[in-house]
Parts: sequence; C-alpha cells; structure tokens
Amino acid sequence: MKENRLLDELTIYSESCAVPMHMPGHKRNVDVADYLKVLNAKLDITEIDGFDNLHNPTGILKDAMDKAATLYKSSNTYFLINGSTCGILAGMKACLKHGDEIIMARNCHKSVYHGVELLGLTPYFLYPERIFENVADSDLCGGENGICGQISPAKLEELILTHKNVKLVIITSPTYEGIISDIEKLSKVAHKYNIPLMVDAAHGAHLGFNDYFGPSAISEGADIVINSLHKTMPSLTQTALAHVNGGLVNEKEFARCLSIFETSSPSYLLMASIDGCVNLVMDKGEELFAEYEKRVRRFYENVKGLKNLRVMGVGEEANPACQYKKDPGKIVVFTSGLGISGTSLSEILRRDYGIEVEMAASNYIIAMTGLIDTDENLLKMAAALNEIDSRYERLEKNICGNEVRDEVVDKDLEYRFTVIDRCFDKTTSDYPYKIEDAMGMSKETVTCSDAIGRISGEYVWAYPPGIPILIPGQIIKEEDVAGIREMIENGVNVCRG
Repeated sequence: MKENRLLDELTIYSESCAVPMHMPGHKRNVDVADYLKVLNAKLDITEIDGFDNLHNPTGILKDAMDKAATLYKSSNTYFLINGSTCGILAGMKACLKHGDEIIMARNCHKSVYHGVELLGLTPYFLYPERIFENVADSDLCGGENGICGQISPAKLEELILTHKNVKLVIITSPTYEGIISDIEKLSKVAHKYNIPLMVDAAHGAHLGFNDYFGPSAISEGADIVINSLHKTMPSLTQTALAHVNGGLVNEKEFARCLSIFETSSPSYLLMASIDGCVNLVMDKGEELFAEYEKRVRRFYENVKGLKNLRVMGVGEEANPACQYKKDPGKIVVFTSGLGISGTSLSEILRRDYGIEVEMAASNYIIAMTGLIDTDENLLKMAAALNEIDSRYERLEKNICGNEVRDEVVDKDLEYRFTVIDRCFDKTTSDYPYKIEDAMGMSKETVTCSDAIGRISGEYVWAYPPGIPILIPGQIIKEEDVAGIREMIENGVNVCRG
C-alpha cells in the first residue's frame, strides 16, 4: 500500500498538543459543535511548519504532486483545489497576452469564455461534428437533435491557416457526453505551427489507465491538460489536477498564474483527498479499472433489448457513420423514441427508482459512472431503464412531462433576453463584438421575438454542463431562441448572466 504521507501527517498533527494560534478559526476544537466532528475539522489546518506551501511547494506537497505527475506521465502536475476552472484560467493567462487571438471549440465550458472575457481575446470557433439520436434515419446518424461530437483536425488546420496570429488552441475532450477527440492528430496540427494545445479534460481524469475507457490527452501530446478528479475518480468535490508538458508552455509562468486564480488558503483536506486518490490508483489501479470495465460492459449488455429508449453506443456497431470515440463510462440515454423529454425520464428515475442522474437535456439524460461505482448501482440503472421502456411503451407521447411542461411554458412566455442597445453592420460575422467589449455596452431587455437579429448582452447556458448557448457579442438567431424555449419547456435549467 502506497504511503499517504499527507493524510498521515495531518492525523499525527491533529492528535498532538500543538497550540493553534493561527487559522482556521475553529482551532480544531471539534467538541464545540457536532458539524465540526462530522466534517473531521481536526484535520483542517493552514500552511504551518512542516506542511509546505501549495504556491511554492518544496516539501510534502511537492512530493505529492511529483507522485501525481508520475502516475499521469506528465512533466509537471499541479494540485487544483478550486476545481478545473482555476487551471483553465491559469493556462490561458500563462499562454496569452491581453488582446491575443485564440482558436477554441464552441462547446467549451463557460470558464474558457470567462478567460476570453478577462483577457480581451478574439476567439475563432471550432464547431464540433454533430452526433444525432436516430441512427436508423440516415447514413449520417440523422435526426433533428444532436450532441457535440469530435473536433476535426482538418478544420483546426484550416482555421490556423486562416488566422495566422493565433497563440493557443483550446478544446474539450472528453465532452460532457463522453465524446473523445483525436488529441494526437490535433496536437500534431497545432505543434506544426508552434501553437500549444490546451485540453479541458475535466471529465477525463480516469482515461489512460485502461484501454476500454480511452486514451489520456497527456499521452497524446497536449501541452496543458486539466482533469477534475472528483468527476469520475474517488476524490472530494473541487479537487482537480493540471498537467503541463512539452516546451511550448512556460511552466514557471503557469505556476505564477495559478497563484492568481487559485485560493491562497488551500484546504489540506482537499489536498489529502487528491493524494489519497493518487495513492489508491498507484496501488490498486489495475485491479480497480479491470472491475470498472466489467461493470460497465455488463450494463451495456443488459440494455441491448431496449425498444424505445436508446442508449448511445448500443446498436451502432454496424453503422460506419457512427464510429466515434466515446468514454463508455458516460451513459447517454436518448428519450425521443419513448415520446418523453430527458427531464421527464430523469424525474421518473428519481421518483420511482431512487436514481439521480447527472444531467437531463431536452431529449436525453447523462448518467455518470465512476471508478469505484458498484455492481448494484449499474444493475439497478439497467433494470430501471428496461422497466420504463416496457412500462410506458403503449402510453401517449406526452407522458410524465405534463406537469413540468405546463409550469415552464408559463415562465417561457415571460422569458426575455438582454441585448446590446446598439446597431451593427449586418454584413459582419455571427460575433460582431468581442465579449469584453459587449459586456461594457449599454443594454436593454426585450422579448423572445424581439431578440432575434439583436446582439446578446449576456451569457445564456444550460446548467449542467455550463456550455454557453449565447455569449455577449453574439447575434441572436431564430434557432437560438427556439432552442432555448425548447429547453425551458422541457424543464432544463437555463441560466443567464
């Protein structure tokens, strides 16, 4: 068993008689309140002698991060206890100057857009391929509703050749739905023009340890890779890792920028969680991933008989148009064949089976699995889907969603958009203003119909996953309004700001 030195030292120190004339304010006096006992606050300390400094690590924390780098096969790995967001912002700041040009996938997380806003960047968008629900309708996996697929290396090169001042490429892989782009080819394209590639692999901390789940972006040549440990690995919420490789990124500058966006009062409980997770995988990873693979394979075998619901990846093997890389640990269930929305299926699973899924969209749900998931959980999920599939197949198309839909339709009639109170040249692109500039312009609020053709003055996104549908400075099109209305009607949580 690998030594969990950080946790061991915290435990020893918590049992010592040291007088805590320092932060945190609970002073490790857990007897005062039950919540402090439950949270194990005796282990919660600040940077005191012997426990190193996250922003200038030379001792126990440096050793822990070096160990994580060894596990993930990166040049340098950094602990993130503000989630992946602080790593993404630090990577952008380290590679870019204010006003620079970048290429980014349009389906990037809102944190990337916030980086664009803060640095006054000019983004050129890579639009991912689309993957659609109804495989049978078309040799292109046709259907009206789709999810974001892979990023094309050819399209990346085309954009680089068109915009020769680009300083950074940012993509998301795997996506929220688990789609994995060919990072090796994308890296080669970016490196051909001496441009670093940053991959938001927040949902890919488990990749690279077992062939069944897919390769790691680190091993495929990305220069900066951000992993959220807490999404699929056994680590506490907010814990993540940043990996820096190759010679295109100044690692000292990355570390400096990380100190800007990451808290100066890091939680040792969270850092001990990261270290414990790394130790677990180093010690028992091969065994755990083998069991994980068996568990997930068994799930897919158990849902092959579905007639109305469709689990992504099941039944597509013979269709060459649908051969995309996907993390099988992300279970995507399309619902249109049953005549209900994803939010309705989510509610049925919650109400009747005690199953809480990760996300519900208009026409699908996402159920996440993890390294130390249980056989019982996945078997219960498969059984629930099979029962729902047969239980509702003869009912009307609007089943299970009536109450939710009636409620949100009323809200939708009042839904309004914040737009920029300014005219613009109709010949410009879909993004006539930079985000930074758009945020500072005067705005007004208009109805849905009046918003079409105007320029958005705010972000609009579905949460989860937090990918902006509209960004400040973007022309609002009829299909944007229709898509947002559909989400609201189906009970999807649409945010703005």
